[in-house]
Amino acid sequence: MTTPHNREPALLFLDSADLGEARRAAASGIVSGITTNPSIMALPREAQPGHLLQLLATFGDGPVFYQLTARDPGEAEAEVRRVDELIGRYRDRVVFKLPAQEWFYALGARLVTAGREVAFTAVYSPGQALAAAAAGARWLIPYVDRAARLDPGAGPVVPRLAAVAPPGLRILAASVKSPEQAVQAVVDGAAGVTTTWPVIAGLMNHPLTDSAVDAFAEALDELATSGR
Repeated sequence: MTTPHNREPALLFLDSADLGEARRAAASGIVSGITTNPSIMALPREAQPGHLLQLLATFGDGPVFYQLTARDPGEAEAEVRRVDELIGRYRDRVVFKLPAQEWFYALGARLVTAGREVAFTAVYSPGQALAAAAAGARWLIPYVDRAARLDPGAGPVVPRLAAVAPPGLRILAASVKSPEQAVQAVVDGAAGVTTTWPVIAGLMNHPLTDSAVDAFAEALDELATSGR
């Protein structure tokens, strides 16, 4: 059983395509990478690879996850080629996100064989986790809050995936709406969390910390006053 004493440090990712937030994440020193999806990009299909290039240039180090928009194998292969041609020297930093649907597993296996890093996303079941592992994926991305709302009878999704995920297949918890959900996902076995900047900021702060710092400042002020 994994314990806090032998657990690898949890990774934090920014789930956003906003360039301003990407710059802020890069400056924070605690964000390891960026995840996107077609909805987050909020751009026509043909414009999404170009925005990926901007994100890679803005967030200067670490992986950026790009979800394919294609809906059939031929289109998906062509989209991978278009992305690779556009991003050039950044290609080793791109993780291709593939929905956990039947035909995407074969594409994922081909990408892994070609030396690319692959994540399967919208993963809800241990069976999908087993299939992703067989394809050689590096990442599993479950939707934590969405699973809790839409399939409450199945129980929390992260521990169900962690029970079957082999070493080397990392769970990256998405659809995380609060600092508390982020922490619980890691407790449940996620290797990392991808979420919005407000949630990341919430992880870094606590009102009792602020009040303690204020108390220190007040004590220093009293010392300065009494020493006059």
